Amino acid sequence: MKKILGLDLGTNSIGWALVNEAENENEKSSIIMLGVRVNPLTVDEQKNFEKGKSITTNADRTMKRGKRRNLQRYKLRRENLIEILKENGFITDEPILSENGNYTTFETYRLRAKAVTEEITLEQFARVLLMINKKRGYKSNRKAKGAEEEGALIDGMEVAKLLYEKDLTPGQYCLQLMEQGKKQLPDFYRSDLQEEFNRIWAKQQEFYSEILTDKLKENLREKSEKATWTICKEPFNIVGIPRTTKGEELKKENFALVVQKTTEIGIKNIIPLITERTVKQAVNLDRLRIIAKEASEQSGRVSLPVIHPVMDWSTALAHAAGHEVNYFFHTGYLSDAKNRSKSQTTGIFIGPEGGWSEKEVAEAKGKGLVFKSLSPLVLRAETAAILGVYVAVMPDSC
Repeated sequence: MKKILGLDLGTNSIGWALVNEAENENEKSSIIMLGVRVNPLTVDEQKNFEKGKSITTNADRTMKRGKRRNLQRYKLRRENLIEILKENGFITDEPILSENGNYTTFETYRLRAKAVTEEITLEQFARVLLMINKKRGYKSNRKAKGAEEEGALIDGMEVAKLLYEKDLTPGQYCLQLMEQGKKQLPDFYRSDLQEEFNRIWAKQQEFYSEILTDKLKENLREKSEKATWTICKEPFNIVGIPRTTKGEELKKENFALVVQKTTEIGIKNIIPLITERTVKQAVNLDRLRIIAKEASEQSGRVSLPVIHPVMDWSTALAHAAGHEVNYFFHTGYLSDAKNRSKSQTTGIFIGPEGGWSEKEVAEAKGKGLVFKSLSPLVLRAETAAILGVYVAVMPDSC
């Protein structure tokens, strides 16, 4: 018996079939499995697909999502900085913090270049800080612009070398380029932007020593987000916004995380289970299916996991009878889950935050479920679910 894989390659879909082909009269040809993979492509994506380019719909979506995330982070940095400047008397609600009106083009760059050598007002200093705050700079040896982009500027290392040799700050260099009529500006290393900030701070400290103290500057240097928050909270009178999600809403977030991560690992079926100690019992199946679909696309899966309706304990035990092996994760048992074949259908039981009840443990033993333990420590339910699925789906990796 010969096995043949047939492929029908189209511009918008790929059809496939795996068949047994008879090689003699005693054998019978048959179809083992068949299917189709549809590619809902845009015009540009279809052209790339036809040309054999490797970029995927997911890659394009990931790139756009990254741009939106960077824009949102920039807006948050800007809003936080403006609030701090207002609270410390740098600015009021009146000043315009960007270019405005005739003859103001590149004015902030002129102030930025000037701040290194001359006094500027606190309002102008605020505009300079906002401009520097806009870009974080690169830490790696990457090019300032993509090498294939039209009109790309010089390599990032050459920019850093030029700044050093001519004793220029990034702001002074950008102003020179704009005065020469250049339309594009380079990106800079983070170290160059930090050095520019140090020079501007040192010069303006000569005129505003009571505000721009060495202590504040040194305390903020190379600190993490949480450390910076702790330092600035009292002197700048910052009020934080704590996470308010709790109770059932927090359980919803945690279960959504379980669906997302177990989908990426390769789970085929997800069944919300109601036990004696389950806190949250309402489940939005439509939302979970959307999360599973997005996770499948992100991880490159060709099929979606099935999100089943909520089951009670008795129904779930009966459903488990259709599996070749069922793991019942519970504290105090051996954690070796390698003793199975990857081809076996496997059920995985993960308990709620409060753990399994004595009755449920006894019934699981009576049904022949295989008891396993993931850790000598007590894990959160979502941690146990993700780890348990990985151990069961990928036994040779653990």
